[in-house]
Amino acid sequence: IDTKIEMRISYPKYTQQQEEKRMNNTVNKKAIVNKIAEKTGLYKKDIREMLFAFQEVIQETMQEGDRILLHGFLTIKPVLIREKQYYDLQEQSLKTKPAHTIIKCYPGSELRAMEEWLNEENIEEESIQEEEKYNDD
Repeated sequence: IDTKIEMRISYPKYTQQQEEKRMNNTVNKKAIVNKIAEKTGLYKKDIREMLFAFQEVIQETMQEGDRILLHGFLTIKPVLIREKQYYDLQEQSLKTKPAHTIIKCYPGSELRAMEEWLNEENIEEESIQEEEKYNDD
């Protein structure tokens, strides 16, 4: 596990509001480009071009109906949803929802391991807070 991630998660106790804010931070393309440049020493321009090409490849692959498997990390695949009939209560009639395709993303084993690790960290922080609450009494 990357030490930068460990350092970020192992900060001292947060209030619940601070924890929710920390977990809801969004990393945009610019931040990703900067982090990759920092780790690899590559030019940011080259990384932006690579990310743009990667995005295009994903879109083209989805349009072709193929799935993308980044072993251990992520699977992205188009899923065909069949035509469905349903009853519209407002109009009191039977309607048909046409068949359509959605894109589903499934985390690989590495992302699932990170999810488990994040949950363990939260559980440990909660148990520490509970212990301190009982010790204060």
